[in-house]
Amino acid sequence: MILKNYLILVGAALISLPGLSQSKAPKPNFTLQGNLAGAVAGTKVYLLDDENNHTLGSTTVDAQGHFQLQGLVAEPAVYYLKVDKHPRRVAIALEPGSRLQLKAEAANLRQTARVAGSKDAAVLQRFNDLDEDYYIKVQGIINRRKAAGDEIQRAAINKEWELARKQMYAAMKSIARQQSYVSPFVAVQLMSSPDHLPFIDSIATIYQRRYSQSRYTIELVTYLASQKATAVGAMAPEIMLPALDGKTTALSSLRGKYVVVDFWASWCTPCRRENPDMLKLYNSYKAKGLEIYGVAMDDKQDKWQEAVKQDGITWTQVFDDNKAANPAKNTYGIRALPSTLLLDPQGRIVAKGLRGEELEKKIAELLP
Repeated sequence: MILKNYLILVGAALISLPGLSQSKAPKPNFTLQGNLAGAVAGTKVYLLDDENNHTLGSTTVDAQGHFQLQGLVAEPAVYYLKVDKHPRRVAIALEPGSRLQLKAEAANLRQTARVAGSKDAAVLQRFNDLDEDYYIKVQGIINRRKAAGDEIQRAAINKEWELARKQMYAAMKSIARQQSYVSPFVAVQLMSSPDHLPFIDSIATIYQRRYSQSRYTIELVTYLASQKATAVGAMAPEIMLPALDGKTTALSSLRGKYVVVDFWASWCTPCRRENPDMLKLYNSYKAKGLEIYGVAMDDKQDKWQEAVKQDGITWTQVFDDNKAANPAKNTYGIRALPSTLLLDPQGRIVAKGLRGEELEKKIAELLP
């Protein structure tokens, strides 16, 4: 049985769990002591669940920037610490018995945060530092690419970006091999690209022996199953979701035609940027037997409907509620947007991950 995390945070006293005796509160099994240099007294500190950003609890810092969070956790997991309106967060590894210390500058939380107190905290600190270094490096690359004077300069910068990405992934895999409950969490971050599927497949076997009940191990195993079920050559799993008119529309209803299954969202800037090209593609090949089945992973239907109208989308659209179970997203193991699959008239997957010119080239081969 998979343990569910239970966490109660307190500033001054422990709050008792519902259903437990009010006369005897349970003792906390973890403590996080922190110091935020430069923080104003009363600044709020939050601990968030890493899966859904749900606020598990909060406290405030004193005049010296000190704070303390105590609570209960049922299993080792990674949470996120957020300071007031600061846009970025810090990953915190907590387990029963954790006694951690955090030091950071309130104004520069993510870059300066240092968490100590356990072997697993040190592993996660290594990942946090790697992630932050890559973030800073990429911001510099993006700025230089925007200022580049010609395609030769941009091509050189793109190669630099690709090298930085490869170095980051190699370092992430090194961390994922560590004997720590943080390792499956790091491996989950690699699911954004199918290029890492062989590594995830090999490492997940080890995790299943060491951390079988970890929610990250379970997520990895589920992801692997979805990737195998949607591999090139497999029959595309059925999708049945509400369309713009509210009626359930099945992916299989488009059998007999080549179909691009397009996972996107109204909030996804790259998706919206590619919609005009997708529209041109659709108009060029619709008469030859091409259809598009758009799966919107949005939080609100009105945002999705507005984006469809703004972008002039005329192909089949269905709504995969991002606040609910996301049946299509989970079945297909979608970890990044936009994502596409190309199906043949029998519903078999003939290509995955094609976009732009690559997608058009493949369709031109199939529908000359």
